[in-house]
Amino acid sequence: MLITTIKKKIFELITRLGYTVKDTPESENDTPWIKLSLATVLKQYLKDGSFKHSLSFRLDVFSDYNGEAEILEIEDNITSHISEIYELPEVLGITTNFRIIDDKSTGVVKKHGIVTYNIIVGGKEQEVEDETDTSGE
Repeated sequence: MLITTIKKKIFELITRLGYTVKDTPESENDTPWIKLSLATVLKQYLKDGSFKHSLSFRLDVFSDYNGEAEILEIEDNITSHISEIYELPEVLGITTNFRIIDDKSTGVVKKHGIVTYNIIVGGKEQEVEDETDTSGE
């Protein structure tokens, strides 16, 4: 499945750059860490049998750094390498959206970066060939 392939490629990119990707931290001292999730999928099927999908992947970047510098650095590093996704022939375009918010859920104000990569993919639907043997043998 194309969505899974792209998510794995993003995961591999982030970990290769030296960042920790988790669903939840194992301890409070486990920063910085990144949560990768599929945010939205918009699928379009065109009349000629082709498709165009818009896939949004969200990175939540958590940091204990007093300020925004660490999150800014992480976002810049990942975004400067995200074009590696173009290695997949179905990827037509990538846009990014980024913001930093205050995370007060722990009682102490921490910074939380939210990076969204919108990846446009497209191609022609693959028809499955009938495997019925009609040769008469």
